[in-house]
Amino acid sequence: MLNIIFSRIDAANLTLNSLQNLIQSKKAHERHDGLHLLLRLLRMTPINNEKNQQIHLSTLENQFYSIVLELIFNEKFKNEQVRQCLTAAKYSTLLNDEHRLALDQIQ
Repeated sequence: MLNIIFSRIDAANLTLNSLQNLIQSKKAHERHDGLHLLLRLLRMTPINNEKNQQIHLSTLENQFYSIVLELIFNEKFKNEQVRQCLTAAKYSTLLNDEHRLALDQIQ
């Protein structure tokens, strides 16, 4: 049901584009806000929760993965913030198994 609603109004794509714009912003407070929003999303969707496994947004996995990669390789963030986001992404249902495997190999 949630997948149908998101696809109808394209809210998920708009949200992800806004999130990516925040993370890439030149303003430090916007980057900080974008990081916290992404971290909250990733932490709210742990793999071990059956409810989260039912909400599978396969069309958005690549976008989430690119946002996480942008965050990891953006030198404007502190290492601790990046580590928290990387750990949360490894255990989130918003990314597929291949993405999580690739993130495991990033140190």
